[in-house]
Amino acid sequence: MPPDGEGVTNKDINSVFSWKMTPQQILDFEAGYSRQGNIYAGDTQNSTSNAVTKSLAQSGRETNRLYRQNYGLTHNGIWDWGQSRLGFYYEKTDNTRMNEGLSGGGEGRITNDQTFTTNRLTSYRTSGEVNVPVIWLFEQTLTVGAEWNRDELNDPSSTSLTVKDSNIAGISGSAANRSSKNKSEISALYVEDNIEPMAGTNIIPGLRFDYLSESGSNFSPSLNLSQELGEYVKVKAGIARAFKAPNLYQTSEGIYSIRKATVVQKILRRAAVTWSVIRTSILKLASIKRLGWNLP
Repeated sequence: MPPDGEGVTNKDINSVFSWKMTPQQILDFEAGYSRQGNIYAGDTQNSTSNAVTKSLAQSGRETNRLYRQNYGLTHNGIWDWGQSRLGFYYEKTDNTRMNEGLSGGGEGRITNDQTFTTNRLTSYRTSGEVNVPVIWLFEQTLTVGAEWNRDELNDPSSTSLTVKDSNIAGISGSAANRSSKNKSEISALYVEDNIEPMAGTNIIPGLRFDYLSESGSNFSPSLNLSQELGEYVKVKAGIARAFKAPNLYQTSEGIYSIRKATVVQKILRRAAVTWSVIRTSILKLASIKRLGWNLP
């Protein structure tokens, strides 16, 4: 029963309250709420419909609902020595959906139109930076910042599959012995210096340090250059090494795949992407080199 499309209903409300305590001190309060409802159109992962999916498609019922709440507090300050920004943010997403098959030909097919399961992702974010003008040899603006993120995932829908007589890499095939909860924390420090040796020329070296609770530490250097060529053309070039941390699904020990093998678990440690980009206002060239996963 192939679908022509899926009906989606979105309801969103977002607000920002800005308090200008003084001309140099501003405090922003953010809050938001959204709901997304998906009306079933008869689709299944492997195009294998059954009586339940046919009935749902005909009735036009919602089969999954996404609720999201977000709150934030940001302070921006202008000081005699420079500028600062400090923010605290919280986000919670509830994914409530009808239960689906997790293996074999019935994977992704709704199995019960009366039972819903809620998966919850909770995120905490803190970030801050200062920008300080410096006159030493050349005009410069030094940026120093820090970030801290924590994600918590409870995903009973994806971890409820039981595989008999299976024990892979010490991970039990019984859903009762595998946790549906996972979490990770990442902390970062970075520094960047915007140097202007002459009018129209900017050299920007930078260095970032990341530490992920699941994979350890990584240094990411960068170097960018921009040069104005007349009034209408600016050339930009840069090279950097970035750290891409595995997400919560990639580090979860509780998820089994369609072939009843565990999906990339704790052996995934880190990914790095190195790229260099050359851009002008009339021509853009990009070259990306992917280094892939570094296994221990």
